[in-house]
Amino acid sequence: MSDPIRYEGLRYDARNRVIGASLLDRFTTFVSFDDSGCWLWVGKVNPNGYGAFAVNGKWRYAHRVALALLVEEVPIDLEVDHLCEVRDCVNPDHLEVVTAGTNMRRQGRIGALADQTSCAAGHDMTPDNTYTWRGQRKCRACHRQREATRRAARSSCHA
Repeated sequence: MSDPIRYEGLRYDARNRVIGASLLDRFTTFVSFDDSGCWLWVGKVNPNGYGAFAVNGKWRYAHRVALALLVEEVPIDLEVDHLCEVRDCVNPDHLEVVTAGTNMRRQGRIGALADQTSCAAGHDMTPDNTYTWRGQRKCRACHRQREATRRAARSSCHA
């Protein structure tokens, strides 16, 4: 692994973390600007190629943090689409907040979840039998069955 980039005027601790810097200052130490206009994330990258950045001890997607710091917080039920199609890009001009269905359609995955008419158990995915959780449609009938099974297992443990 290459040596981390250090910026003049900032102080670093033994683990190469910026000392006394604001969250934005710390964030920008992990950004490299390329000729295409992308702001490439040079910090931790997850196995899917998305940048990861620690905020208050919790790892967050770097592109979501970029939007929160420079534009506005991204609601939990929405996703961020990389318009440039570069997963480690954190340039807010290359990012758009969209629904999961829109993001899937743009990626060419039309039909996978956004347009499904029944769940894996065969229940109809009608408006009355679905709810949205973290941007995805979920089956109410399956949820009720899972909860009943969970409650039954819990009550047998405490009997």
